[in-house]
Amino acid sequence: CLVGHITRAPTYACLLMTATICVAIALVNLGIGLYLGRLRIETDKEIFEPFGRTKKTFAPISVFYNDPSNASEVAWESLILSNGGFVMKPEDHSIPLSVTFYHQLHCLHALQLSYYKTKYELDILRNHSIQSAFIGTIDVDLRSNHIHHCFDYLIQTILCAADTNLEPPDPNYPNITDGYWSERSCRDYDAIQKWAEIMEWKAE
Repeated sequence: CLVGHITRAPTYACLLMTATICVAIALVNLGIGLYLGRLRIETDKEIFEPFGRTKKTFAPISVFYNDPSNASEVAWESLILSNGGFVMKPEDHSIPLSVTFYHQLHCLHALQLSYYKTKYELDILRNHSIQSAFIGTIDVDLRSNHIHHCFDYLIQTILCAADTNLEPPDPNYPNITDGYWSERSCRDYDAIQKWAEIMEWKAE
């Protein structure tokens, strides 16, 4: 310890004081760490945690792969909540919140129908054979602002999620991949769907 300008040999009191200061600093740092950790947990609650991980292998699903039909429309509807994908805000059930992946599905479905509806109408104008007349029987929202929104929304949500599963190339075409037949890690859709059905927002 220092007394004035004279250095003296360490004493028990000096060592005890030094140890006390070190412990105090450690406790302060621990307190700050716990506070920041709690703050982060509270912030993370605003973004629902992943509902586990599940392994899946992609393969073509004919009901989505082929032209729109009664069966495909039923399949699309089964993926989204009956109210369009809105759940109750956990801390205030009067406030509806849209779940992103339901919104994504809505936009993807809208783009699919818009594509086939436009193709159908062009085939009629050009006197081409109509492969499927089903698309002509349903009402499709072809407003350009809706289509523009969906393209923009999908690119931003894809970049936000940034899926980093690795896809091997096609054995016959080394520089091409279709994304099928390789195992990947996915969110547990079934668990999310069950949670969303419990939390589904219902207008009064």
